[in-house]
Amino acid sequence: MSARRLLPLVVLWLLALTACRGGKASHPPLRPQERTLVDLYVRITAAEAGRAILPESVGTVLDRIATTADTNAVRAALRGLEAEPERWEYVWDAIQKRLVELEEKPQPEK
Repeated sequence: MSARRLLPLVVLWLLALTACRGGKASHPPLRPQERTLVDLYVRITAAEAGRAILPESVGTVLDRIATTADTNAVRAALRGLEAEPERWEYVWDAIQKRLVELEEKPQPEK
């Protein structure tokens, strides 16, 4: 399954998780496959965010992501999350943290 096809599934799970989240203080560390999923989601989100600035480059960036994505690890993460759906909260929190870090990261002057 390609990264582009996995994204809608991931987004739906994350939206469902967001709707029913609890306020837990600490989380166990992410598994390696979950970290791969987080990284892929953040990379795709960052590429899509660039669409307004350079729309013609997004396809190239997404193609590069698709060719370098570890789809086996993403599939394994999704299988693990299906077996333990409570772990979606940890994955979603990691995604949100990474996206906030990207937003807060100083952008180079143009």
